[in-house]
Amino acid sequence: MALTRALDDGDLGAAGRLLGPECECVDGASRARGAEAVLAVYRAAASWAERGFDDVRHSSTVESTSDGHARAVVTTVLMRVPGRWHRLLHVREISVDPRGRIVKIAHSCEAAPSAAFRAFARECGAAPPPPGYGA
Repeated sequence: MALTRALDDGDLGAAGRLLGPECECVDGASRARGAEAVLAVYRAAASWAERGFDDVRHSSTVESTSDGHARAVVTTVLMRVPGRWHRLLHVREISVDPRGRIVKIAHSCEAAPSAAFRAFARECGAAPPPPGYGA
């Protein structure tokens, strides 16, 4: 799926071209509506990762697709020198309108991996993770 590739590569321009004008991004209690607001969520997540870690990589696998919906499992690996690293698995549920524009992205993460991710970030001296990781 083009959105998962664009987000994995950090290509927010390409990701933005796939979003419908009223796209919604949901991550827990956080909601962003409108393509620019959704892109702002991903910009903030990328900026947080760049400030807090020495290397961050995302790799998405689209597990299922059905009429207008896709489920992508995202593996995010964060590293902090000297050799501390963490792997987070989180999910993006993606809804697409009949014209192929993305209308909703919902992020989620199971409780235990979310808690471990937050603890790792705290131990590395990073601020709490922003929306965009499902944690």
